[in-house]
Formats: sequence, structure tokens, C-alpha cells
Amino acid sequence: MSRKFIVSAIALIFGSYLLFLFIRASDNPDFCKSCHFMKPYYDNWASSSHNTVPCYKCHYGPGFKDYIGGKLRLLGEIIRYFAGAFHRELHTKIKDEVCYSCHKKEDFMDETLEFTEKEIKFTHAEHMGNKIREFNFKCQNCHSELVQGKHTAVSIRVCILCHFIGKRGEPKGGCGVCHGPPKEEMLLWGVPFGHLKYIKAGVSCNTCHIKVTQGRGDVKAGKCEECHVEVKKEMFNYKRVHKTHVRENNLSCFKCHEEIKHGKIQILQVFSPLCQECHGNRHSVQEEIYSGTGGLNVPNLPDRMFISGVVCQGCHQIRVKKTDIGPIFELPKAEPSSCVFCHGKNFDKLLVKWQNLIKERLNYLKTKAKIYSLFRKFGILNYNNKTVDINLKIVENDRSFGAHNIRYINLLLDAVEKEIGSEIKKPDIEYIYARNSQCIECHFGIENKNSKLNDIRFLHGPHLFKYRCATCHIEKEPSSNIHGRLKKSFKNCDSCHHKKKEDCKSCHKLQYAFYNGKFLSDSPDVMKEAEVECEDCHLQNEKIERPNSNICAVCHDEDYAKEYDKKSKEIKKNMKKFEEQIENIVSSLKKQGDKGKVSKFYKFFKEFEKFKKEGSYGTHNLMFREDFSERLNYFIDLKN
Repeated sequence: MSRKFIVSAIALIFGSYLLFLFIRASDNPDFCKSCHFMKPYYDNWASSSHNTVPCYKCHYGPGFKDYIGGKLRLLGEIIRYFAGAFHRELHTKIKDEVCYSCHKKEDFMDETLEFTEKEIKFTHAEHMGNKIREFNFKCQNCHSELVQGKHTAVSIRVCILCHFIGKRGEPKGGCGVCHGPPKEEMLLWGVPFGHLKYIKAGVSCNTCHIKVTQGRGDVKAGKCEECHVEVKKEMFNYKRVHKTHVRENNLSCFKCHEEIKHGKIQILQVFSPLCQECHGNRHSVQEEIYSGTGGLNVPNLPDRMFISGVVCQGCHQIRVKKTDIGPIFELPKAEPSSCVFCHGKNFDKLLVKWQNLIKERLNYLKTKAKIYSLFRKFGILNYNNKTVDINLKIVENDRSFGAHNIRYINLLLDAVEKEIGSEIKKPDIEYIYARNSQCIECHFGIENKNSKLNDIRFLHGPHLFKYRCATCHIEKEPSSNIHGRLKKSFKNCDSCHHKKKEDCKSCHKLQYAFYNGKFLSDSPDVMKEAEVECEDCHLQNEKIERPNSNICAVCHDEDYAKEYDKKSKEIKKNMKKFEEQIENIVSSLKKQGDKGKVSKFYKFFKEFEKFKKEGSYGTHNLMFREDFSERLNYFIDLKN
């Protein structure tokens, strides 16, 4: 055996031994800190919950092949270190299989965790089970700081960047995903405030909470050149960039993206501090109406302008006057013309229509509520007077008559109407909205509007059971001059009604019953007993019409017609007088405290409502009209 061979064999054995020593020594985490720039990483590992796991277990990967590959990479890093060509900013890629070797997937995937001190509810399944932003998440995408602090250390900066980027102020999944609905009350401008009722009403968090983030998470120009010598066109394809950098190489998001900061909450002051100088630093009735709260037995319904963050000064231009006693804040009344600046032509006219309708309803329901309070006091009726009193008070004290929140005010009055009864049948707002959503967006409450059509009282409510708005009205853009006008074919009731000139009672049930003595009176009218039929008076020239006293003269003499006119005018006048004096009558009955009289008034009041609704003012039953007139005069005189 030659000497050269022996030396080579010894050198090989010694080299193998040194390699074995290197492999074994480099398995020890202490070896890593031999390079001075690795010391901070070593210290982080030593203080973490991974300090019992050698570095190579995670950094090389599972299996013998990955182990040998890791040692070769380490050898290359050592050579670069001594050559002075090492990377000062280190990056490593940890395979998911390494994590799963200790952490069984089935043990944590569906478990609900509380993340950070804010107790954010979190499950891995939501993030790893579905594709998010075009790729499946890997462990290292979130767990990018495993060796710093606790084992579950996840940089909350990564969560914020991913959840906020793309929609500023509206995090992916919504605010409730992390924060949940705040259940506890807090003081807002010195007033207890609860979030739950606003959340139930569908009010978005960013309605009030603005500037919840700082920064945009952008990738600044020149970022690519920090790593790449040549910037290619495909680098601007964000899907490909994320696939290469995030999914395949597990690079930290902040290698490219700027940080987004989130946490400090600024509240949008829809209700200006200047407004509160007069309103007493509290939630005034105007604020309640605008935010759609404060009423009873109605859902919360914020106005659309409130949801859009329109402040008081959007319509009311607050002026500040300096005086000797200090500044005085003036809040001029908002004019309907100011609506046109944002909403366009003719919206000012719409606002006036809203207000006129609400005033009419409010006055009617206030009067009826006073009457019903008398009946409730004496135990004749029972209803929720708290709903009636509070809702009417809110609408009255708001004084905007719909301008601050037309939808909510109509709901408040609907709740009052439901308690004390309505003389007109009308469909629920949900039914109307489902069939006329485009119209109801502006004409909310149209079911309560009564109009004059050919000198006849037209009720929208009953017609909306069967017809859509577009059946009678022209559909055009709101800015159009003919928008909403009546179609020519519907300017006369006969275009729908009286197509058949028989079976009057199918439509005119009240009138037919009154004429036949089955409504308000037990006795039929004398003309019914004489076998006079509806068409004998109402059918003229093959057309159904509401006749005047001239028709009476056909069968009776002229004196009869004149007497008919006189009594008709008299009862209309007395009915109007009764309505004007009814509050005084109620006050008088309350003072007298006579339950018998109150019961008698209750019976008459119900008859009065039916008599008025029937609409003939006694023409269909003249005998009853005589008796009704006597009792009407009795209660008019009772006020004295």
C-alpha cells in the first residue's frame, strides 16, 4: 500500500470527521451566533417559546433531503460571510409541513381564539380554508415573528394591512369581525350612548367613525429596485407579484407595502358643537329624528343624509355674531331651495309636499288623540297611550315636518295611527315599497295623501292595494317637467270605475248599506222603500255622476229641491263646526266627569266618523240625517 494512498485515506477520514463535527456543531443554535449579525436573531429565539426547538428543525425543512440541502445552504452562507458578501437583511422560508409536524392541523383549525388584548375572535379556518386575495394563506404569511415573544406572535400590522387595503375605512369583513357590537353604554358629548340600536338599524360604523386608519398601504416607487436589478413589465401585475413574493417565497408584506396604522378613532360630529350651544349639549329631538331614534314601537331608521354624514351646517348655515356678552350662534331656518343644490331641480317642491302632508296628518292625529284620551280615561277604550303621546310629541317638537327624516316621521305617525285606529284602509309600507321602490324613495308616505280629483276626494291608500304608481302617473326622470303627472287616460275616475253600470254595492258598500238601513240606521231610506234604485238618480245621459239638487226636482217640486239644498248646506256647516269645536267638547266632558255623557259622546263620535266617510251627508238616508243633526247640535252646544 503506497504512502500516498494512506495519506489520502487519513485526510478523507479526518475531513469526514471534521464534516461530521461541523454538521453536529451547526445543529446547535449556539453555532448560529458565531456570525455577529446573527446575535439579535439568536437572542429572540432564546427568549421565545421555540427555544427548545433547534433552528435547523424549522429552517431546513422535514426529511433527510431537506436536511442535507439546508447544510449546503449554510455552508454557502458561511463562505459568503467570510468573503464579506453576506445579506445583512435576512429572509427565511418555513414550509407549512414543518409547522404541522408539531401542531396537528385538526387540533387548531376550527378552534376560536382570542387575538390580542382587544379579544378579537379569530379562527384559522376562515383564513386558511378559503382563497383570500387570490391565494391560499400559509402559516408564515401571518406568523412572521415566531421567534419574538410568544409562539403565537402574529404582527397585528399584517392583519391591518390585509383587512384595510383596497377599501379605506371599510375593513374586509366589516368592523364587527374584530370589534363586535360594543354592548356597554358610553358617554358621548355628556350623554349616555349605546351602539346596539344603531347597528340593528343598519347604520354603518364609518357613518360616525372617520379617519380610523393612517396610511394607504401603498408600494412606493423604486421598491422593486431594492431587490431587482431590472424592473420588468410583469412586476406591475399584482396577482403575479403576490404569487411569487407571498405564496411562493413567504416574504413579509412590509418588504414592499407601507404600513397602515389603525386604532385612534375620530368621531364625525354630525351634530355640530355649535348646534349644541343652543340644544344644551344633549341629544335634542332634532338629533333623534335625524338619526332615526327616540320613538316607540317603530324600528330605528336613520335619514339617508345622516348615514352619508351630512352635518347640520349642510342645510343650516350657522352664523356667529360677536356681542358684548360673548358669541351668539344663529341657526337660520333652512329654506326648501337649499335642497336643490344637492338633490337637483324640483326637490324643493317635493319637500313642501312632504311638510304639508305631515302637518295634515299631525293635526288630525293630535285631535284624535285628545278625543281618545277622554275615552281611555273613562275606561271606554284601552290602548298604549305612551306610544301615542311620545311619538306625537317628537314629531311636533321636531318642527321640520319631514325635512329631518321623512321616513322616520311617517313611521312614528303610523304607530300612532295603529294605536288609535285609522278611518282609511291602506296597505303596509313594506307592500307599497316592494311594488313601487323607485317612487317611494322620494314619495315616502304617499299612502296617506288625499288629493282632489275632479272635485272628488281621492285617497291614495286604498288604490295602492291594487295599482302601482306608474299605472296612473307618468314615469320620467325627476328633473323632467312631466315627471309624476297624471296620464290622460286616468284624469277621470270613470277610466277605471263605472265601466259596468250595475251591482253598485260591490264598490259602494257603505252607501248601499246606509240606503238600505243596514248602516248607522235600522230603517231604509224612504226612497228605497219606494223602490227607487241607484241609477234612477246617478245615471244621467248614460254616465254615472254625482247628482245635485236638480235631480230632485224631476220627481219632486222645486221647493223640495230648495229644502234639500238648505239642509245639506246646514249639516255640512254643522259638521265642520263640530270638528272645530271638538277639543272644547272633550275638555267640557272631562270637567263634568259624567261617564254616561262620555259614553253617549263616544257612540256619536263613531257614528260621525262613519257618516263622514259615507260621503253623502245624509242624502242616502234622509230620516237618519234628521236624527243625526239633532245629536250633532246637542254636542256642539255642550262645549258651553
